[in-house]
Formats: sequence, structure tokens, C-alpha cells
Amino acid sequence: LLTRAAIFLQRARRLPVHGLNTCGSTRTPLPWQCTVNREVSVQGSEIRAGNVIERKGRLCAVTKMSQTGYGRGSTFIVLELKDLLSGAKLQERLRSAESVERVPLEERRVQYLYKAAGAVVCMDNDSFDQLEVPESLFGDSAPFLAEGMEVTLSVVNDKVLLARLPAAAVYTVADTDTVRKSTAVPQYKVAVLENGVQVDVPPFIAKGEKIRVSIPHGEYLERA
Repeated sequence: LLTRAAIFLQRARRLPVHGLNTCGSTRTPLPWQCTVNREVSVQGSEIRAGNVIERKGRLCAVTKMSQTGYGRGSTFIVLELKDLLSGAKLQERLRSAESVERVPLEERRVQYLYKAAGAVVCMDNDSFDQLEVPESLFGDSAPFLAEGMEVTLSVVNDKVLLARLPAAAVYTVADTDTVRKSTAVPQYKVAVLENGVQVDVPPFIAKGEKIRVSIPHGEYLERA
């Protein structure tokens, strides 16, 4: 039986479910296997955050990878995964030499324009076509979107599976708190960025200044 992920992607691309498939075989493949970029078998130690892998019939994005060792020859890889169909968070533990099916992705760079009804509207930098991407694909980084920002879309068979913001970006401080937070030295205060996101900044940062912010961590880095 086909997995839910396979059925979903086959419907999206209108691939045949029965009979001779587009890969020239009578065996029904997973849809992303019918492209020029087929799955690639790699060792667990080669997997990195941001990769997309196929595990137990599920298409999953690797959100975090860590390595643990229990003595010589006993190294394990722990993968934090997100099921790209259901959104469920999973964890897989495998040996560093264990074979994993990595799904090659096409990356497209687009420019963020605006949000509309749960979607993020972007413009293709090459064709200038506009496209809508589900806001959920941006995950926790969605609030950091800013007009004109270049984002990266990971695509399989013309279907967007992941959306990624840059590691850091420059924002204008729209407002700052005059009262410093009582935290570890040095003290910080709250700044509201142009997109409404709040970050802790040093006390010398003033309204109207531009600062560089780490998007994955939501932290102030430096003056821009």
C-alpha cells in the first residue's frame, strides 16, 4: 500500500498510481523518485540539518542533528525530524554508518513581498512570477520575515517542501523599552523591530537604529 505521503505527492503531480510508472518500472515509486534527482543513499553521519530524508515511508525534514558516542565503534546519530505531510515532530536514532535515503532538493531564491490569509507571497527572482507559500513552512522563523527579504525555497517536483530565511538579517528598531530588564550583567532592554518582533538589546541601542539579528536564535548580534 502507498503511504499517505506518497499518495499526497502523487496527487499533487498527477502521477500514475497503478500500472507502468514514469520511471519505466511496474513498481510504483515514491513521487520524488521519478525526477532526474533521485534519492541518494548516504551514511547517517553525512546527514545535516536542512536535509530532507525518507524514513519509514515518510518524507521528513531534518531540523537538528547531534552525535553521541558510547565507546569505540559505537557512535550514534540522533535526528530531530519534521514530517512534511502531517507536521508531526519525530526523533530517529541510528548508527553513524547506517544507510539513509536523502532526497535531493532544488533550491529557488525568491523575494518576500507580503502575507495574505495564512500564505506568504513571494516573487521569483528569475521569472518575476508571484507565488504563494504556506506560512507554516517557515516554522518559527515566519515572524522575522521583512519586505524585500530574500528567502530560499526547497522544491521537489515543483512542490515547495521547505522555506528558509537567511541566518541573520538587518532590522530597524521601531521602539525600545526605557526600563532595563533585570538580567545577567550586562543588562538588556526590550526592542520592538519594524516587523513587530521583540528582541533584547544592549541599553545603548536607540529607536530608529538598524541592528543585525540572528534569526534562528532571535538574538541581537550587532549594530548594522
